[in-house]
Amino acid sequence: MAKPEFGGTPSGLIGAGNTATVELSCKTEGAKIYYTLDGSIPTLQKGIEYTTPIEVSDNTIIRAKAFKDGVLWSDVATASYLYLGEYYETCGETTLPIVSIVADSIDLYSDSLGSCVVGTNGARTICSSDKIKIANYHQEWYRPANFEYFVDGKSVNSQEVETYWRQQIPIQQVFRRQRLHKIQSSYFEKWRQRIRIPVSSLARRIYAEFGKRHEH
Repeated sequence: MAKPEFGGTPSGLIGAGNTATVELSCKTEGAKIYYTLDGSIPTLQKGIEYTTPIEVSDNTIIRAKAFKDGVLWSDVATASYLYLGEYYETCGETTLPIVSIVADSIDLYSDSLGSCVVGTNGARTICSSDKIKIANYHQEWYRPANFEYFVDGKSVNSQEVETYWRQQIPIQQVFRRQRLHKIQSSYFEKWRQRIRIPVSSLARRIYAEFGKRHEH
Protein backbone atom coordinates (compact mmCIF):
# COMPACT_ATOMS: atom_id res chain seq x y z
CA MET A 1 0.00 0.00 0.00
CA ALA A 2 1.44 3.36 -1.04
CA LYS A 3 1.87 5.97 1.65
CA PRO A 4 -0.34 9.08 1.28
CA GLU A 5 1.28 12.10 -0.33
CA PHE A 6 0.76 15.75 0.56
CA GLY A 7 -0.13 18.38 -2.00
CA GLY A 8 -1.40 21.94 -2.08
CA THR A 9 0.30 24.23 0.42
CA PRO A 10 3.73 22.76 1.36
CA SER A 11 4.41 22.05 5.03
CA GLY A 12 6.53 24.61 6.83
CA LEU A 13 6.18 28.20 8.01
CA ILE A 14 3.02 30.07 7.02
CA GLY A 15 2.41 33.78 7.39
CA ALA A 16 -0.02 34.91 10.08
CA GLY A 17 -3.54 35.41 8.73
CA ASN A 18 -3.03 33.13 5.74
CA THR A 19 -4.91 29.91 5.11
CA ALA A 20 -3.18 26.73 3.96
CA THR A 21 -5.03 24.30 1.69
CA VAL A 22 -3.72 20.76 2.08
CA GLU A 23 -4.47 17.97 -0.38
CA LEU A 24 -3.93 14.25 0.18
CA SER A 25 -3.54 11.55 -2.45
CA CYS A 26 -2.54 7.88 -2.66
CA LYS A 27 -1.12 6.04 -5.67
CA THR A 28 -2.87 2.80 -4.66
CA GLU A 29 -6.08 2.54 -6.65
CA GLY A 30 -9.19 2.24 -4.49
CA ALA A 31 -7.46 3.25 -1.28
CA LYS A 32 -9.18 5.50 1.25
CA ILE A 33 -7.17 8.02 3.22
CA TYR A 34 -7.83 8.78 6.88
CA TYR A 35 -6.15 11.62 8.71
CA THR A 36 -5.89 13.24 12.15
CA LEU A 37 -5.15 16.78 13.31
CA ASP A 38 -4.05 16.05 16.89
CA GLY A 39 -0.75 14.25 16.29
CA SER A 40 -2.22 10.77 16.77
CA ILE A 41 -1.74 8.00 14.23
CA PRO A 42 -4.89 7.60 12.10
CA THR A 43 -7.05 4.49 12.25
CA LEU A 44 -10.39 3.64 10.68
CA GLN A 45 -11.99 4.24 14.07
CA LYS A 46 -10.51 7.60 15.06
CA GLY A 47 -9.34 9.03 11.76
CA ILE A 48 -11.24 11.45 9.52
CA GLU A 49 -11.88 10.16 6.01
CA TYR A 50 -10.33 12.47 3.44
CA THR A 51 -12.83 13.68 0.85
CA THR A 52 -12.00 17.35 0.24
CA PRO A 53 -8.90 19.54 0.74
CA ILE A 54 -8.14 20.44 4.35
CA GLU A 55 -8.19 24.12 5.31
CA VAL A 56 -5.57 25.07 7.93
CA SER A 57 -5.43 28.45 9.67
CA ASP A 58 -3.42 27.72 12.84
CA ASN A 59 -0.53 25.51 13.96
CA THR A 60 -1.56 22.06 12.75
CA ILE A 61 -0.05 18.59 12.46
CA ILE A 62 -1.63 16.40 9.80
CA ARG A 63 -0.97 12.67 9.90
CA ALA A 64 -2.44 10.39 7.24
CA LYS A 65 -2.65 6.68 6.41
CA ALA A 66 -4.21 4.82 3.49
CA PHE A 67 -6.52 1.83 3.89
CA LYS A 68 -8.00 -0.71 1.50
CA ASP A 69 -9.93 -3.92 2.14
CA GLY A 70 -7.73 -7.00 1.93
CA VAL A 71 -4.51 -5.00 1.93
CA LEU A 72 -2.23 -4.07 4.82
CA TRP A 73 -2.57 -0.36 5.60
CA SER A 74 0.12 2.09 4.58
CA ASP A 75 2.86 3.72 6.61
CA VAL A 76 1.90 7.00 8.24
CA ALA A 77 2.66 10.31 6.51
CA THR A 78 3.13 13.45 8.62
CA ALA A 79 3.34 17.15 7.82
CA SER A 80 3.69 20.18 10.14
CA TYR A 81 2.09 23.54 9.32
CA LEU A 82 3.53 26.21 11.63
CA TYR A 83 2.18 29.75 11.76
CA LEU A 84 4.37 32.77 12.36
CA GLY A 85 3.47 34.55 15.60
CA GLU A 86 3.99 37.88 17.31
CA TYR A 87 7.63 37.23 18.11
CA TYR A 88 8.44 36.64 14.47
CA GLU A 89 6.71 39.89 13.54
CA THR A 90 8.67 41.73 16.25
CA CYS A 91 12.06 40.28 15.37
CA GLY A 92 11.62 40.44 11.62
CA GLU A 93 12.38 37.72 9.12
CA THR A 94 14.57 34.86 10.33
CA THR A 95 15.73 31.67 8.65
CA LEU A 96 16.93 29.81 11.74
CA PRO A 97 16.21 26.08 11.15
CA ILE A 98 13.28 24.46 12.95
CA VAL A 99 12.72 20.89 14.14
CA SER A 100 9.20 19.50 14.54
CA ILE A 101 8.87 16.27 16.53
CA VAL A 102 5.42 14.66 16.57
CA ALA A 103 4.30 11.76 18.76
CA ASP A 104 0.93 10.24 19.63
CA SER A 105 -0.29 11.50 23.02
CA ILE A 106 -1.11 7.90 23.99
CA ASP A 107 2.61 7.12 23.87
CA LEU A 108 3.32 10.11 26.10
CA TYR A 109 0.51 10.43 28.63
CA SER A 110 -1.66 7.30 28.85
CA ASP A 111 -1.50 5.33 32.10
CA SER A 112 -0.49 2.08 30.43
CA LEU A 113 1.79 3.26 27.60
CA GLY A 114 2.72 6.85 28.41
CA SER A 115 6.41 7.57 28.83
CA CYS A 116 5.92 10.93 30.58
CA VAL A 117 3.70 9.85 33.49
CA VAL A 118 3.85 7.76 36.64
CA GLY A 119 1.18 5.54 35.10
CA THR A 120 0.31 1.94 35.88
CA ASN A 121 3.01 0.08 33.97
CA GLY A 122 6.13 1.42 35.61
CA ALA A 123 9.61 0.12 36.30
CA ARG A 124 11.64 0.62 39.45
CA THR A 125 14.18 3.42 39.35
CA ILE A 126 17.87 2.77 39.84
CA CYS A 127 18.40 6.27 41.24
CA SER A 128 18.21 6.46 45.04
CA SER A 129 17.29 10.17 45.02
CA ASP A 130 14.05 9.68 43.04
CA LYS A 131 10.99 10.27 45.24
CA ILE A 132 8.80 8.13 42.98
CA LYS A 133 10.39 4.70 42.85
CA ILE A 134 8.10 3.03 40.32
CA ALA A 135 6.87 4.92 37.27
CA ASN A 136 6.32 4.57 33.54
CA TYR A 137 9.05 7.11 32.89
CA HIS A 138 11.60 4.78 34.48
CA GLN A 139 10.94 2.29 31.67
CA GLU A 140 13.38 2.20 28.77
CA TRP A 141 10.81 2.29 25.99
CA TYR A 142 10.97 2.98 22.26
CA ARG A 143 8.07 4.95 20.83
CA PRO A 144 7.23 5.93 17.21
CA ALA A 145 7.45 9.59 16.24
CA ASN A 146 7.91 11.85 13.24
CA PHE A 147 10.96 14.04 12.73
CA GLU A 148 10.61 16.99 10.35
CA TYR A 149 13.37 19.50 9.64
CA PHE A 150 12.83 22.96 8.15
CA VAL A 151 15.39 25.27 6.53
CA ASP A 152 14.36 28.76 5.38
CA GLY A 153 10.81 27.87 6.41
CA LYS A 154 10.62 24.87 4.07
CA SER A 155 10.64 21.16 4.91
CA VAL A 156 13.84 19.46 3.75
CA ASN A 157 13.35 16.16 5.56
CA SER A 158 10.39 14.34 7.09
CA GLN A 159 10.65 10.76 8.28
CA GLU A 160 9.25 8.37 10.84
CA VAL A 161 11.72 7.58 13.62
CA GLU A 162 11.73 6.10 17.11
CA THR A 163 12.18 7.97 20.36
CA TYR A 164 14.03 6.30 23.19
CA TRP A 165 13.12 7.17 26.76
CA ARG A 166 16.11 6.72 28.97
CA GLN A 167 15.64 5.86 32.64
CA GLN A 168 16.20 8.82 35.01
CA ILE A 169 15.79 11.31 32.14
CA PRO A 170 12.06 11.08 31.27
CA ILE A 171 11.96 14.33 29.30
CA GLN A 172 14.98 13.49 27.16
CA GLN A 173 14.14 11.81 23.89
CA VAL A 174 16.77 9.98 21.90
CA PHE A 175 16.43 9.23 18.22
CA ARG A 176 17.17 5.66 17.25
CA ARG A 177 17.44 4.98 13.55
CA GLN A 178 19.72 2.59 11.73
CA ARG A 179 20.48 5.21 9.12
CA LEU A 180 18.88 8.53 8.26
CA HIS A 181 17.53 8.82 4.73
CA LYS A 182 19.69 10.90 2.46
CA ILE A 183 18.61 14.48 2.90
CA GLN A 184 18.75 16.66 -0.19
CA SER A 185 20.86 19.33 1.51
CA SER A 186 24.62 19.55 1.64
CA TYR A 187 24.33 21.07 5.11
CA PHE A 188 22.99 17.80 6.45
CA GLU A 189 25.24 15.39 4.61
CA LYS A 190 27.47 14.73 7.61
CA TRP A 191 24.43 13.59 9.59
CA ARG A 192 24.07 10.48 7.43
CA GLN A 193 25.35 8.20 10.13
CA ARG A 194 24.11 6.08 12.96
CA ILE A 195 22.73 8.40 15.61
CA ARG A 196 21.34 8.32 19.13
CA ILE A 197 21.27 12.02 19.92
CA PRO A 198 19.33 13.56 22.84
CA VAL A 199 16.98 16.31 21.70
CA SER A 200 18.87 18.90 23.74
CA SER A 201 22.13 17.94 22.03
CA LEU A 202 20.39 17.87 18.66
CA ALA A 203 19.13 21.42 19.15
CA ARG A 204 22.60 22.62 20.14
CA ARG A 205 24.17 21.00 17.08
CA ILE A 206 21.59 22.51 14.74
CA TYR A 207 22.15 25.96 16.23
CA ALA A 208 25.91 25.56 16.01
CA GLU A 209 25.58 24.51 12.37
CA PHE A 210 23.20 27.24 11.23
CA GLY A 211 22.77 29.81 13.98
CA LYS A 212 25.73 32.06 13.29
CA ARG A 213 25.05 32.38 9.59
CA HIS A 214 21.44 33.42 10.27
CA GLU A 215 21.96 35.78 13.21
CA HIS A 216 20.82 39.39 12.73
